[in-house]
Amino acid sequence: MDKQLPRFFHIGTQKAASSYLFNLLKSHPEISLCPLQDINFYRDAKYNRGIGWYLSCFPDPGIRIDTSPKLFMSGSEAAPRIKQVLGDQQPLFLLILRNPIDYVHSHFQMHLRKGYFKSNPERYPELTENLVEFVRLYPVYLRRGYYAEILENEWFSRFAKQQFKIVVFEELIANTEDVIGEILSFFGLTPMPLSTHTSSKNKMLRYPIFYKMRDRITKFSKLKAFLKRSGLFNRFYEDILTEKVALSEKDRNWMKGIYQDDVARLKDLLESDIPSWGDF
Repeated sequence: MDKQLPRFFHIGTQKAASSYLFNLLKSHPEISLCPLQDINFYRDAKYNRGIGWYLSCFPDPGIRIDTSPKLFMSGSEAAPRIKQVLGDQQPLFLLILRNPIDYVHSHFQMHLRKGYFKSNPERYPELTENLVEFVRLYPVYLRRGYYAEILENEWFSRFAKQQFKIVVFEELIANTEDVIGEILSFFGLTPMPLSTHTSSKNKMLRYPIFYKMRDRITKFSKLKAFLKRSGLFNRFYEDILTEKVALSEKDRNWMKGIYQDDVARLKDLLESDIPSWGDF
């Protein structure tokens, strides 16, 4: 078993500061990250590429952290693989959880703008731009917000609770320096202030065309780095390119009814309240 294999993981979730965290960690001199950002080696077909390919994803020296925010949702597949590959080495998992109402809504808006539903007509034959109407058509879409159920069934059943650092997204955004300090301490890294650019926050883009433009830009690393350093571009990104889409109070209350039991169970697992999730 290769001792260089990453045993530190950021397993999720999506739409919960994963890009922001990646860019913060990238500025830490002790950390080695994969430039792909979302490796997802232990998930689906990438696993068949083998350990050699996985290790090649980390070109720089340092403590390797696998940032794969889709792993949490794929725990039934990913967790057993991680356990098998790492053997008696004890992996550590960072998990960032966002209010499930906001998380599912944000994910839905992203899928709408990126054309995911239209590109999968056999799976989503009927389309609507209203989240509640959509999940009534496709209830399985709600599963991504059942955090306690996924944790218990797919992760805590295979790894000890002490191997997880569970961070609340809203607290990370409100108290970034303190929470990043806790994350670095959890991984045994030297605490230090970390910073990145506004455009490193992967916010909701206003129009589908902006996603296509972003995908093209990310292929050119020098252009991407230049734009991130540009104060003018960061203001343009914040004020023009992104937007917030709010749920109606009626729809939000309906979603609250869906998730309130799972959130109550999550609080029991965490042995603490989650005051920043005002809905619950």
